[in-house]
Amino acid sequence: LTPDLLAPRLTRARERLAALERLRGTLGYQATLERGFAVVRSDGDVVTETAAARAAASLEIQFKDGRVTLGRTRHGRSTGNGGDPPEQGSLF
Repeated sequence: LTPDLLAPRLTRARERLAALERLRGTLGYQATLERGFAVVRSDGDVVTETAAARAAASLEIQFKDGRVTLGRTRHGRSTGNGGDPPEQGSLF
């Protein structure tokens, strides 16, 4: 290909790559954290059900600005306030 034919193709490819990167950024869980949600993990696995959260020895909650661990740490120390978690209440 000659340079005059290659330049427009490269420009389109760069634009498409930039658009795909923007889309990828909106689909990742980090964008969800930015909107105010949290990711809950137990032993490194994402917790998606109440039963799993109640059965876990400890929970790690990731917010947009960091993580908090509740329950027993790997060293056996207790963290958090213990007891049942507070009710979430209405989101509306």
